[in-house]
Amino acid sequence: MADPRITQLVIEVELEAPRRITQLVIEVELEAPRKITQQVIEVELIPGPQATQVMIEVDISSESIYGLGIATQAMLEVDLTNAATRHSQVMLEVDVSDMLAWLYADSFYLAATKVAPATTQDHLFLRARIQAPFTQQLDFSLRAQIEAVKEFDLMAKIRLPTPLVTVYYDDFDGPYEIRLLDHDGNLLHVIDQYTEVEFVRAVNGQWHSGYGWFRLTGAASLLPVDDFTLDRIIQVRRLSSTGPVVVFEGFHRFTKVWNPPGKGVQMFMSSGPDLKHLAKRRIVIPFPADRAFFSISGPFTDTMRHLISLNATSFAGVDRAMARLRVQSFDHLGVPLNLHFRYTPVHEELENLAQVGEGADWDINQNGAYIDFDVFYPFKGKDRRRNGVQGWPEMVWSIDRATLVEPAYEEDRVDEITVTYVGGEGIGADREILVRTNIASRDEDSPWNRIETFIEASKETSLASLAALGDAYNVEHGLVRLFELRSAPKEVLSYGSKWNLGDICTGEYTHGGVFDMRIVAVREKLNRETGITVEPVFFIYPRLEDY
Repeated sequence: MADPRITQLVIEVELEAPRRITQLVIEVELEAPRKITQQVIEVELIPGPQATQVMIEVDISSESIYGLGIATQAMLEVDLTNAATRHSQVMLEVDVSDMLAWLYADSFYLAATKVAPATTQDHLFLRARIQAPFTQQLDFSLRAQIEAVKEFDLMAKIRLPTPLVTVYYDDFDGPYEIRLLDHDGNLLHVIDQYTEVEFVRAVNGQWHSGYGWFRLTGAASLLPVDDFTLDRIIQVRRLSSTGPVVVFEGFHRFTKVWNPPGKGVQMFMSSGPDLKHLAKRRIVIPFPADRAFFSISGPFTDTMRHLISLNATSFAGVDRAMARLRVQSFDHLGVPLNLHFRYTPVHEELENLAQVGEGADWDINQNGAYIDFDVFYPFKGKDRRRNGVQGWPEMVWSIDRATLVEPAYEEDRVDEITVTYVGGEGIGADREILVRTNIASRDEDSPWNRIETFIEASKETSLASLAALGDAYNVEHGLVRLFELRSAPKEVLSYGSKWNLGDICTGEYTHGGVFDMRIVAVREKLNRETGITVEPVFFIYPRLEDY
C-alpha cells in the first residue's frame, strides 16, 4: 500500500427489513511498524443520533444508476478530521464537465478509503438512498439517508468521468502496428518481426451476432514467446495521419510451437478471440440473490447493460467482477420489455435482445484504464448508402464501379421458418400460446410453405415480449439472401476512409438488383511476402418484398 494510513473496505448490505446486517471485509495497514490485518466482521447497524461532517471526493467508474435496486460502488477519499461534530451535512464538490448526469432514485453502496489514521470512531459505513431524481446538470445535489438515521445533502466531483458518447468506428489510414499489452493495458512489446497476422473484426447486433479473432505467427526466436501468457492482449493499430487508431484487440488464449519440415526454424503461433469474448464468460445469476429470477422492466438497451453490470462488474461481487470492466451510460432507448432471466449465458441474452425492434449493436473495447461495454442504438457505423440520411459520402459496391470482384448472389430457403408458436406462462390448456406468422406472409409462397416451429418462453410475462421473440425467430430463420464478394485490390487503399466495419452501403448486381447491405465483418491478413488483403463480409437488408 502506498499510504500507511489506508483502510480499504468491501461492504455488502442485506436489505431485508427488519434486519440491518452489514458484512465487511476490511484490510487495515497500521502506522509504524507496518502491519497488515485482515478480518471479516458482521456488524448490526443500530440507529443512533451521531452526525458527521466530511469532505469527500468521488471516483465513480460508472455514473449510471437505474431501477431494480442496482447498486453502484464509489471510491471515496474521506477527511475525517472534523468527524466529531453535531451536524448531518456531508459536502462534496461535483464537476461533471461536459457529461450528462443520469442518476435516478434508488439505493446504492459507498465504500470508503480513508486518508486519516484509522481509529474505531473514524469508520464511515454508509448505505444511502437517493431521495429524489435529478437530471442533466453541470453540478448537482443528492438527498441521501444513512440507514434511516440521518439525512444529508452532498455535492460530488467525478474525478474519472465515464464518457457518455463512444465514437463510431473511426476512419483511419496508415501502416499497421502490432502490440502486446499486459492485463492492465500497458505496452509490453511492439511486435514487428511476425510472419503473418490475420484478424477478423465483427459486428454483434441485429441480423449478425459476430465475434472477432486473431492469429499471429512467426519465428519463435524473433518473438517474445515467454510474454504471451493467458489473456494478455494483442492490439492492432493503424498509425494514421491524425494519430493511432485501434482497429482490433483480442485475448491470447492459444499457443502453438512447432518445427515445420525443411525450414530449420521453430515457429510460434498466438491466437484468440476479441474482447467481446468476455460476455461469454458469465451466466445470468438471479438478482437479488433470494429471488428465483433476475426480473427487469424497461427499454431493452438498458436491460443489455444491466446484464453485464450485475454479472461481470463490481455489482456482481468480488468473485465475479471482471478487472477493469465497466458499463457505459444508460440512454433508455429502445422497445420496453418485461423480462426474466435465470442461469442462461449472458452473451446469448445479449444476442437475443439485439434483435428487438430496430435492433442494437453491442461491443467491448479498451478505453484508457477501463474496458468498456456499450450498446449502440440502433447500430454502430455510418450510413454510406446512396442518398443516405446521415450525409456521409456514398459507397457503392458494383462491377460497374470496379469496387468488387468475384461476386456471388444466393437465395437460401432450406431452413426457413414461416410460423412460430411461442409458449408463455401457464400449464396445459391455460398456457399462453402466441402464434406469429412471417410479416410478409411467406407461408403463402407455395402450397407447402407453412413451416412451423415452437419456442419456449415460459419466463416471459407479457404478450409484447412473446410477440417480440416470435417475430425475431421468424426473421432469424427466414429467407436468406447473401451477396458474397471480394473487394477489388484498389479498395484496400480506401478501407478505413471510404468504408469501414458497421457501415451500411449500396450494392448493385445483375441478380438481386439494388439493395442495402451492411459490412458485418472484415477479415484482414498482413503477410510479409504477399502483402495486405482485406475481405469485407456483407449482410443484405431484407426489402419489403423479402420478408
